[in-house]
Order: sequence, then C-alpha cells, then structure tokens
Amino acid sequence: MKYNKIQERVYDSKDLQFRAVEGDNDEKVLEGYAALYNVRSKLLYDSFYEVIEKGAFDNVLRSKDLDVIMSFNHDNSLIMGRTTNETLKLNSDETGLFFRAVLPDTTYANDVYELVKRGDIFQNSFAFLPSKTGYKSEELDDGKELYTVTDVETLRDVSSVTFPAYTETNVEARDDGEGKEADKNNLEREQLDMSIKILKIKNKL
Repeated sequence: MKYNKIQERVYDSKDLQFRAVEGDNDEKVLEGYAALYNVRSKLLYDSFYEVIEKGAFDNVLRSKDLDVIMSFNHDNSLIMGRTTNETLKLNSDETGLFFRAVLPDTTYANDVYELVKRGDIFQNSFAFLPSKTGYKSEELDDGKELYTVTDVETLRDVSSVTFPAYTETNVEARDDGEGKEADKNNLEREQLDMSIKILKIKNKL
C-alpha cells in the first residue's frame, strides 16, 4: 500500500459523552477530535492497519496556506466551517487533532447539529495525505501491515460522518459559543450517499 492519493479515515466512539450546552447566544458549535494519536484503526481495505503518530499534524497546521473545511460526509457542498475565516479552528494537542466549528445558519448544518445532539451522528473523519517520507510500515504476526503516519502534508477536511473506520473519537454539539474512510462496503456507501441526498433535498425546500 502506498499513499498516492488523498485518504479518508473515520473515527467513532459510543463510549464518550456527547452534550449540547445552551448559552447566552444563538451560536451552534460542533467540537471534538477528528483524529486521535496512537490509536490503531480497524482493518482497512482488508490488508492493513494504521496509526497516527503524536504530532503528525503539527507541520501542516503551521502552513501559511492552510485551508481546511468542516463538512458532512466529506461533501464539499455541505460545508459547515473553514479555517480561512476562522469559523473552523484546529489544534493538535496531546490527544489528537481537535476541531471547533461555529456552524452556519443553514438547513443542513442545523440538521447535522440536531443529529449530533441526539446521538445519531457520533463519528468524525479527516481527509489527508502524508508527506513522501511521513509514514513507516511493519509486518504484523498475522501477515497484515501496520502503517504509522508520522507527518501529514495535506489536510483537506474534517467531517462529521455516518460510518466508522477507527473506533475512538468524539464530536459534541454545543450552542454556547464557548466550548472545545470512506467505507469499502457497497451497502454502507449507498446509505451514506442517500443521507447526503436527503440533506440536499431538505436544503432546497
């Protein structure tokens, strides 16, 4: 396996608490971790596992050309925040890649917010490409490979999504304004595409 195109990875957590906090203004905020450091993924493409090393996002976040969006299901037409206007803020800490997005007052963003608030959506994702020397591999006892990503060169988006590939991250829905892979299975892909179509239809009403 070689990273020769943008990769999408999804995290999921049912163990961490999600909450919505009512504040003094009407801002709605999604926040949580799009990626966790030193957490092994599920088996990807039936052939390898992946780990994001601590600090792997540090260099890309320092880039003067950083332009990352917050979206739903990696759909660029369902944008909910952007680093260039600071409606999306990203931070690499001891745990992983933390995001905080102040949502627009659009139908699809409000829908996603309510679904996160209700617990129907609890998974996060990121689309990335490591640098040419930004990963290492080793063969495991079961014959599968383990890839460790050490340096991310391109970070395209963070996204609240429907299906998991990793199993540890969280997203919170807040409205106080103060807070903190693509799936291979064809059936899941059809369900994911359908959820996007529903949101687009509702947004046109």
